[in-house]
Amino acid sequence: MRLGSSRGTGTIEALIALVLFTMGALAAAGVAAVSLRSASAGAHRGRGAWLALGSAAEFTRRAAGDSGCTALSPGTLVAYDGTILRWSFRPERRGLAVVLIGTYPSGARLRSDTLWSFVPCQ
Repeated sequence: MRLGSSRGTGTIEALIALVLFTMGALAAAGVAAVSLRSASAGAHRGRGAWLALGSAAEFTRRAAGDSGCTALSPGTLVAYDGTILRWSFRPERRGLAVVLIGTYPSGARLRSDTLWSFVPCQ
Protein backbone atom coordinates (compact mmCIF):
# COMPACT_ATOMS: atom_id res chain seq x y z
CA MET A 1 0.00 0.00 0.00
CA ARG A 2 1.27 3.42 -1.00
CA LEU A 3 0.54 6.49 1.06
CA GLY A 4 0.92 9.12 -1.68
CA SER A 5 1.16 9.19 -5.42
CA SER A 6 4.10 11.02 -6.96
CA ARG A 7 3.15 10.07 -10.43
CA GLY A 8 2.04 13.53 -11.73
CA THR A 9 4.50 15.61 -9.70
CA GLY A 10 7.33 15.41 -12.23
CA THR A 11 5.05 16.51 -15.05
CA ILE A 12 3.78 19.57 -13.14
CA GLU A 13 7.32 20.57 -12.19
CA ALA A 14 8.40 20.28 -15.82
CA LEU A 15 5.46 22.44 -16.96
CA ILE A 16 6.23 25.10 -14.35
CA ALA A 17 9.89 25.09 -15.38
CA LEU A 18 8.88 25.40 -19.04
CA VAL A 19 6.58 28.36 -18.29
CA LEU A 20 9.28 30.13 -16.27
CA PHE A 21 11.88 29.50 -18.96
CA THR A 22 9.53 30.85 -21.66
CA MET A 23 8.81 34.01 -19.63
CA GLY A 24 12.54 34.59 -19.13
CA ALA A 25 13.27 34.07 -22.82
CA LEU A 26 10.53 36.53 -23.84
CA ALA A 27 11.82 39.11 -21.36
CA ALA A 28 15.36 38.71 -22.69
CA ALA A 29 14.12 39.15 -26.28
CA GLY A 30 12.27 42.33 -25.28
CA VAL A 31 15.37 43.77 -23.62
CA ALA A 32 17.46 42.89 -26.68
CA ALA A 33 15.00 44.67 -28.99
CA VAL A 34 15.03 47.84 -26.87
CA SER A 35 18.82 47.75 -26.69
CA LEU A 36 19.12 47.38 -30.45
CA ARG A 37 16.73 50.28 -31.05
CA SER A 38 18.66 52.49 -28.61
CA ALA A 39 21.98 51.59 -30.22
CA SER A 40 20.61 52.42 -33.67
CA ALA A 41 19.25 55.79 -32.50
CA GLY A 42 22.58 56.54 -30.82
CA ALA A 43 24.45 55.75 -34.04
CA HIS A 44 22.19 58.11 -36.01
CA ARG A 45 22.59 60.82 -33.39
CA GLY A 46 26.34 60.43 -33.41
CA ARG A 47 26.44 60.61 -37.19
CA GLY A 48 24.32 63.79 -37.13
CA ALA A 49 26.63 65.36 -34.55
CA TRP A 50 29.67 64.39 -36.62
CA LEU A 51 28.14 65.99 -39.73
CA ALA A 52 27.29 69.13 -37.74
CA LEU A 53 30.81 69.37 -36.32
CA GLY A 54 32.36 69.01 -39.77
CA SER A 55 29.99 71.60 -41.22
CA ALA A 56 30.71 74.10 -38.44
CA ALA A 57 34.44 73.70 -39.07
CA GLU A 58 33.88 74.24 -42.80
CA PHE A 59 31.84 77.40 -42.12
CA THR A 60 34.64 78.80 -39.94
CA ARG A 61 37.21 77.97 -42.63
CA ARG A 62 35.13 79.69 -45.33
CA ALA A 63 34.50 82.76 -43.18
CA ALA A 64 38.24 83.15 -42.62
CA GLY A 65 38.75 83.48 -46.40
CA ASP A 66 38.83 86.66 -48.46
CA SER A 67 35.05 86.90 -48.90
CA GLY A 68 34.37 86.49 -45.16
CA CYS A 69 30.88 85.60 -44.02
CA THR A 70 29.30 86.59 -47.35
CA ALA A 71 30.38 83.18 -48.69
CA LEU A 72 28.03 81.41 -46.25
CA SER A 73 24.47 80.55 -47.18
CA PRO A 74 21.79 78.24 -45.79
CA GLY A 75 21.81 74.68 -47.03
CA THR A 76 21.05 71.00 -46.59
CA LEU A 77 23.18 67.87 -46.52
CA VAL A 78 21.71 64.36 -46.83
CA ALA A 79 23.81 61.42 -45.63
CA TYR A 80 23.63 57.90 -47.07
CA ASP A 81 21.66 56.58 -44.10
CA GLY A 82 18.85 59.13 -44.29
CA THR A 83 20.33 61.59 -41.79
CA ILE A 84 19.55 65.15 -42.93
CA LEU A 85 21.48 68.21 -41.75
CA ARG A 86 20.02 71.68 -42.39
CA TRP A 87 21.76 74.91 -41.44
CA SER A 88 20.91 78.58 -41.40
CA PHE A 89 22.67 81.74 -40.24
CA ARG A 90 21.62 84.70 -38.13
CA PRO A 91 23.70 87.88 -37.94
CA GLU A 92 25.26 88.54 -34.55
CA ARG A 93 27.80 91.03 -33.33
CA ARG A 94 31.22 90.05 -34.75
CA GLY A 95 29.89 87.06 -36.66
CA LEU A 96 27.06 84.72 -37.47
CA ALA A 97 25.07 82.40 -35.24
CA VAL A 98 24.68 79.04 -36.95
CA VAL A 99 21.62 76.87 -36.35
CA LEU A 100 22.15 73.24 -37.34
CA ILE A 101 19.15 70.90 -37.34
CA GLY A 102 19.90 67.20 -37.69
CA THR A 103 16.99 64.92 -38.59
CA TYR A 104 17.43 61.16 -38.49
CA PRO A 105 15.22 58.07 -38.66
CA SER A 106 14.45 56.44 -35.34
CA GLY A 107 12.20 53.43 -35.61
CA ALA A 108 9.07 54.34 -37.54
CA ARG A 109 9.46 58.12 -37.12
CA LEU A 110 11.95 60.93 -37.60
CA ARG A 111 13.72 62.68 -34.73
CA SER A 112 15.48 66.02 -34.77
CA ASP A 113 18.27 67.58 -32.75
CA THR A 114 19.13 71.28 -32.88
CA LEU A 115 22.70 72.46 -32.43
CA TRP A 116 24.03 76.00 -32.25
CA SER A 117 27.43 77.31 -33.27
CA PHE A 118 29.11 80.65 -33.93
CA VAL A 119 31.23 81.72 -36.88
CA PRO A 120 33.46 84.77 -36.31
CA CYS A 121 33.53 87.15 -39.28
CA GLN A 122 36.29 89.56 -40.29
